[in-house]
Amino acid sequence: MDPFDLKGIKIGDWVSSKKLSGYWSVVDIKENYFERQPNGYVLILKRGFNAKMNFLNGMDFCHVFWCEKVSPEKFAEIEKLFASNPVKKERFESYNGKIPPAVKGWFLTCDEEQKLLFEEQFKALGEYFTEKQFNRHAVKTGLRTHMKNSAKGAKYQLKIFGYSWVVDQNKNILWFNPVIEKIS
Repeated sequence: MDPFDLKGIKIGDWVSSKKLSGYWSVVDIKENYFERQPNGYVLILKRGFNAKMNFLNGMDFCHVFWCEKVSPEKFAEIEKLFASNPVKKERFESYNGKIPPAVKGWFLTCDEEQKLLFEEQFKALGEYFTEKQFNRHAVKTGLRTHMKNSAKGAKYQLKIFGYSWVVDQNKNILWFNPVIEKIS
């Protein structure tokens, strides 16, 4: 299947997904990138219903590859449910939740003092940064020597966040908001 095929899906359509449960309204369509290469399209989705057709609000994103337009019968059911529940229709239409970002993470083997120093040094990264910029920063500050793929011996977890459609002029994904959290 072609990852660039929108399958006739456009903004305002209702879709279901093999990755996300329920029924979703398409609010935006973004070009998706992977390793600096165009990789099809991501649908920005607003959830209206769960799989059992109960009203449920939420925001998420999904590659168009995993989505299908709802059948005409399902669309008619959605329209009927909204027509008979104007309060829930208004709640859906006015819902403006945040889209959860992708997360990249590592375990950290450092002490509290080092953690605080690393958090202070994150300010030098700026609001957005590429993975390459983050890696250079991690080496320069000594953070890299504490970053592990295994939880063994780790007290903290380091996370950075991003969206596959938010990229710089060279199509590198822009990451943001590095955080260090204590492992419980």
